[in-house]
Amino acid sequence: MVMEKIKYRATVDGPYLSRVDIVDKITDEKHVPFDLYLIENNESELPVDICNDWPDFLPNTMIYPIVSKRLMKLIREYLTGHEAVYWIPVQVKTNTQNVQYFILCFESIIDSINVNETTFAQNIVLRPVYSSEKLKKLAVFHYPARS
Repeated sequence: MVMEKIKYRATVDGPYLSRVDIVDKITDEKHVPFDLYLIENNESELPVDICNDWPDFLPNTMIYPIVSKRLMKLIREYLTGHEAVYWIPVQVKTNTQNVQYFILCFESIIDSINVNETTFAQNIVLRPVYSSEKLKKLAVFHYPARS
């Protein structure tokens, strides 16, 4: 299997805006009050003019997974109903384009780890060990950050 280099990523600050904390800016859990910008994923971090190959998953400067409409539909097909997820639409822009993507959010924290086998440091998960019993009804789940 050949891993292709990630060409683009999304950023909150865009080409000329200062960085902002997304958690502070999202005032309504179902709305993102700013746009994201597609930049080149290299040292230059140049803004993209035209993108002919929009990726299904956008690495980004935030903590949320950002996916295309196509990937969102695919994930929805496999949801079991136990995941408690919702989607927030967000605009991703280039200098000349505007495409709708979706942020995958979880309504609640899902207990997914085996606490006896997971490595913690001050209640922060360093190395999670997942419980197959807890995850057997789930198609997707979030990465645990705290105990």
